[in-house]
Amino acid sequence: MSNENETVKLNLSRLVTVVAVLAGFVGLFGAFVILPHRVDAAEKRLESLESRQQSNGEVLSRIDERTQQILSRISALEQQKRTASNL
Repeated sequence: MSNENETVKLNLSRLVTVVAVLAGFVGLFGAFVILPHRVDAAEKRLESLESRQQSNGEVLSRIDERTQQILSRISALEQQKRTASNL
């Protein structure tokens, strides 16, 4: 009976070892095959976001320039109005 128990323990130990080795291979596969693809996808997304941010910055810069022009024009019109009302 003890021989049978030892055989069962040995077989169970081998099974656990095989499962652990398979899990290790799956982990290595993920690290060297799947992970680089995910990193590439993330880098592309970051590049897209950076491009969009740069574009938004340019638009905001143009809006700011136009706002400054409008404020300058309003100021000039107010000055003209004050000058005309003083006459």
